This record gives sequence, structure tokens and C-alpha cells, in this order.
Amino acid sequence: MLAYVFLLALLAPSALVSAQTAGIRQCTGGRAPPQSVAIENCAQAPCDVFQGSNAVMSVNFRSLRVANSLRPQVFATALGETIEYNLPPNQREACDHLITGSCPLSVNEDATYRFVFPITAIYPPIPVAVELTLWDQANQHVFCALIDIHVRLR
Repeated sequence: MLAYVFLLALLAPSALVSAQTAGIRQCTGGRAPPQSVAIENCAQAPCDVFQGSNAVMSVNFRSLRVANSLRPQVFATALGETIEYNLPPNQREACDHLITGSCPLSVNEDATYRFVFPITAIYPPIPVAVELTLWDQANQHVFCALIDIHVRLR
């Protein structure tokens, strides 16, 4: 049951943080943070995300290397447990969701990644730490954002 709760909470990553870099915590392993993160309808972390709505995150980042493809990976930690959320097929290639820039990205190219997730009515109302990492084709990180959210009842 606990794993089910975490799986559901993982869908909230796009509701991550608002307020630019101030709401982003450092990920493990020295992975670089994005330049900024903005969540619609959120002024500061932790962002409240509501059951039955979509959470929309815009992440501004600079490519550290040439990137032909971009793979997002999402982990959520709640109640002391961390699980990976397997993204649906239409979200597995971040190049398809760039609103500025396009793949292949050049070294030092600025881009904005748009990440959208539905927060269904069955998500439990709990705080969740969400880690979103973007990986390139060589499995090297492009950015990592660790953001606190709180799923709320509508």
C-alpha cells in the first residue's frame, strides 16, 4: 500500500517549485541545478499541488554538452521512502517538450523544458520531495532539481 501511495505522489513532479532557484535544493552527487524552475500557480516552495488538476513546470537550463536526446528521470520521497516514477511513453523524450531550444542542443545553449503531469483525485494529500534529473544520450546529467511539494485535497 505504501508503495502505491508513493507511486501516486510521483506524478506530482511538475508541480514542483515556483520561485526560481531559491526553491531548489542541491541534488546528491554534485549534479548541477537548472538555472530556474517555475511552477504555474505557485509563489514559493513547497508548492501546493491539487488533486484533479495539472501541474505545469518550466525548467530553464543551459546544456553542459552537446545533447542529441534528453531523458527525464523522476524520484519521489515521502514518509521516508523513495521510489522512481516510470514516465509514460509520451514523456520519455524531453526534446519533444522543449519550449525554447531544440535538439540537438549545443554546448552552453539555453533551453526551457516544459513538464506537465495530471494530479489525479486518488493522490494522497502528503508532502513529497521530488527529484527531477535530465540525462543526455551519454547518460550524463544535464540538470537535477530537488523540490518540495505538498499534494492537497481540492
